[in-house]
Amino acid sequence: MRLMQTVLWLMLFGALLGLVVTFVVEAGYSARAEKIQIVRIDHRAKSLFGPVTIDEGDPVKMIVGDPKALLKNKTALGYPMVDSEYLQAHPGAAIHAETVQSPIQFARIGCLLSALISIIGMAMLKRLRVAIDPADVSTGA
Repeated sequence: MRLMQTVLWLMLFGALLGLVVTFVVEAGYSARAEKIQIVRIDHRAKSLFGPVTIDEGDPVKMIVGDPKALLKNKTALGYPMVDSEYLQAHPGAAIHAETVQSPIQFARIGCLLSALISIIGMAMLKRLRVAIDPADVSTGA
């Protein structure tokens, strides 16, 4: 019984520790994420008008790990721009914030389930101890 109780307490402690870690990791990545406009550079018009960029979709929240991925100019709304060709050539240069947040959410759900299972296990263990020997529970032995 003691071993089972110890295992359940360790499981609860690990789940709560994991829950705290998910919040710390999410805060670290969220601080680095910013709205980025992915653009394609039109090389044909570059010789006539200078660099001409074509937006590819709406601005998205990304974490840019490679500063070379950012272009010098910003959009009219002030968003930094990233060249889509550079992103294709260097897959780790920038990642979507959702790519980081989804696994963190799954880990958080797993930690909560683990904590819930350990709490239910402790309650069932306590009921089992009462059913086996009520005097043992009252003395704390």
